Amino acid sequence: MAAALFEVPIALINFVGEGREWRKSAVGTDAGAGGAGAGSGEQGLRQSFCREAIQSSGTTVIEDIAQGELGVRFYAGAPLETPGGYRIGTLCVLGEAPRTFSEEEARRLEDLAEVAMSELERRQETKKRIRKKERRLQSIAENVSEGIYRSTPGGDLVEANQAFAEMFGCDSTEEVLEVDPSELYADPAEREEVLERTDRQGGLSGEEVEFRRADGSTFTGRVTDTVIRDEDGEVAYYDGVITDVTQWRRREEKLKESRRELRREKRRIQAITENVSDGIYRSTEEEGIVYANQAFTEMFGYRGLQELKGAEAGALYADPARREELIEKEMEEGRLDQEEVRFCRKDGSTFVGLLSSQQVEGEEEGKTYFDGAITDITERKRHEEKLGRRRRHIEALYEATGRLLRAETRSEVPALLAGIIDEALGHPVVGVRLAEGGGLKPAHVSPAARDYMPERPSYDVEGGTLAAKAYRTGETQVYGDLSAKAEELNPGGIRGTVYVPIGAHGLISVGTAEVGGIDAFDRRLLEVLGAYAALVLDQLAREEELIEAKEEAEKASRLKSAFLANMSHEIRTPLTSVIGFAEAISAQAEELDLPGESPLPRHAELI
Repeated sequence: MAAALFEVPIALINFVGEGREWRKSAVGTDAGAGGAGAGSGEQGLRQSFCREAIQSSGTTVIEDIAQGELGVRFYAGAPLETPGGYRIGTLCVLGEAPRTFSEEEARRLEDLAEVAMSELERRQETKKRIRKKERRLQSIAENVSEGIYRSTPGGDLVEANQAFAEMFGCDSTEEVLEVDPSELYADPAEREEVLERTDRQGGLSGEEVEFRRADGSTFTGRVTDTVIRDEDGEVAYYDGVITDVTQWRRREEKLKESRRELRREKRRIQAITENVSDGIYRSTEEEGIVYANQAFTEMFGYRGLQELKGAEAGALYADPARREELIEKEMEEGRLDQEEVRFCRKDGSTFVGLLSSQQVEGEEEGKTYFDGAITDITERKRHEEKLGRRRRHIEALYEATGRLLRAETRSEVPALLAGIIDEALGHPVVGVRLAEGGGLKPAHVSPAARDYMPERPSYDVEGGTLAAKAYRTGETQVYGDLSAKAEELNPGGIRGTVYVPIGAHGLISVGTAEVGGIDAFDRRLLEVLGAYAALVLDQLAREEELIEAKEEAEKASRLKSAFLANMSHEIRTPLTSVIGFAEAISAQAEELDLPGESPLPRHAELI
């Protein structure tokens, strides 16, 4: 195309590499083009114009080459550039006479170079795909369990995979290819019949043949093959696959026997299923429930099997998509084991059941059933949830009560109590009252409690309110339903309340919008928290008393020190004069001529 487009005798595609240059394609004579890459195979680099051309991003043109051993007078070459930007060669045109080469012609040559590069890339990619496909086919042939072979029209084996060799008791494909093909058949005469049918029908499709292994044992193989013909329409090969169905046939016989046994057991099993508490059923993916015992129909709130069959299969599930998920899982794994599912009764209420099911092949050909049982565990789940909630409450209460110990004053305790009850027990409607001056005064009211009852008056300890009664008796007072006392108490939206004493310090009130919303376990935890709070308040009271006693002792000590300081000064002042006079008397006594028995010197010394 390049030679015709530019009217030159020679056009080349040359590849230029490190240290060598070789031709990929050429049009024109070989003579006289050596320097530009003409001739077959690798080319020398001494006078290569193509090596110069790949150094440029555009077309390299030499319009008049001096006469010499190159044999050409004109050269134009455009680089071949990969998508990654690498220049691997050139598309060049050569003439035996000098000529001009316009910019338009240069652009056309560059366009042709791009087309050539695209075609080269496409061919390279095609080769890669072919090699990959060949490797995949080879891998498949070597890893399938079926025996794959190729034989000649005469019946001789020319190719076989490893599975084929092992199927006939040989260690390798080489070994099985050396075996006389007639020895591979349990009845050698059957080989001729198989070949004749293959020729007549153009191939076999799933025909069962008795084959013989190298050790003399036999097996049943299912043969599928096809005729491969040459260009003249003559048989070239037989390509086929053999599947060992011996074990499958044995399993089929056992299955038939199992079906017979199943029919014998069916009546006995049906009698048993009607006397158990679990819901037992049989279903299909298309029809839904086809059998259910009485416990099953009662579990779902239907009067009988016929009414149950009239319901859509997905209607038995709280989430119909869950049914599809379970069917898919059972199809993959063959069974379901203790799957927890939320089901839906006829009246719309739901319950939680444990579903166990297994695929069973039916008596009809290709019919698959799902036989299973459902155990209603709704109450058990409620009990587990209740125990879990209690455990969480205890753990949260244990962690939270540590904050009470860090309370430094009596006024901090009420807010801490309300926060712990909301956080640990999940009851946000909380009020804490402390005893003061013969009344129970609100010390802390949670925001939720204010929403229900904005006004929180003080209660007289000796009054007739529910709170005062709990405080006086020291016992928890529970009012599960305040509806009957609504006019008397004006409880707002609160329908149930609990009053828990905090020793002699006050009480905790916890409300709920639900009748009976505070169960016995939570009441017990509130009592423990109330007792704990009383201990904390007692401790804070003792600490306050000790602080007051300490302050009184320090005050007395300061007064004593002042008194002693004053007393010391009052006594020290006259004593100074007395001591001075005593020293003067002693000095005078030494100068006087006193009788020896005179007591004056001794008395002065003593003073």
